[in-house]
Amino acid sequence: MNGIPLIGADGRTSRVRDWAGLTRPGRRVQRWSLRRHFNISPRSSFVEVHWSDGLEAYVTPIAKNEIVVAFLWDRRRFGKPAPGEAAWASLMARFPSLEARLRSASTTSEPAGVGPLEQSASRCYQQGVLLIGDAAGYVDAITGEGISLGLSIATALPELLKHSLRDSTGVVSTDALRSVERAFRPAFRQHQRLTRAVLWLSRRPWLAERVIGMLGREPALFQHFLSANMGTRTPYSVSPGQVRKLVLGVLRKPQPIGSG
Repeated sequence: MNGIPLIGADGRTSRVRDWAGLTRPGRRVQRWSLRRHFNISPRSSFVEVHWSDGLEAYVTPIAKNEIVVAFLWDRRRFGKPAPGEAAWASLMARFPSLEARLRSASTTSEPAGVGPLEQSASRCYQQGVLLIGDAAGYVDAITGEGISLGLSIATALPELLKHSLRDSTGVVSTDALRSVERAFRPAFRQHQRLTRAVLWLSRRPWLAERVIGMLGREPALFQHFLSANMGTRTPYSVSPGQVRKLVLGVLRKPQPIGSG
């Protein structure tokens, strides 16, 4: 294939990745998701995350009078989602406050499940093809930022490929595509490592509760890890003082809500 490469930016279930033979079988994480839309005004413009034992609920505003609720869980804990209302009701029952809030809201879609969420690529390029964003590999939705990473790579492509684009042959070489992959590989792999770390934490509720409490008390440290997840800094560039706060925060026993 000559000329400008085919860019696979078609998400987690990339057809370009499959067509190019770059999809790698086998998944380390067996996570599934079930989602549904509701006709109700969002509480805010932010995404809400509700935690239960081995299960999360995400409430995302998508319009002035509409939200989408998505459940994510480990298949080893709750199995593959059954179709229909029964599966949705059983998951919603684990979040009583959310269930009460949505009880009178009308739905605008039926429950739809997908999984396993993790998708892997043997590599992100080959002759005439380049995968970016979630098409290049996807672990889980628990940390987000897949779209942000994809857009940052897409924005940088003209600069990364400028020498090949100016070549008199008009062909973007495999070496040029490899250089693009090397340029975004650190941020991409860092995002995946952090996602796997959060998944590991989600399987240990007692520890997750302490870490979330500590990050709530230390917003600067929380911002540091958010920036690391976006690839704008390394998670290891923390000061000794921040490391101390992290360790002490994890060791600190969570206090009941309302206590000082």
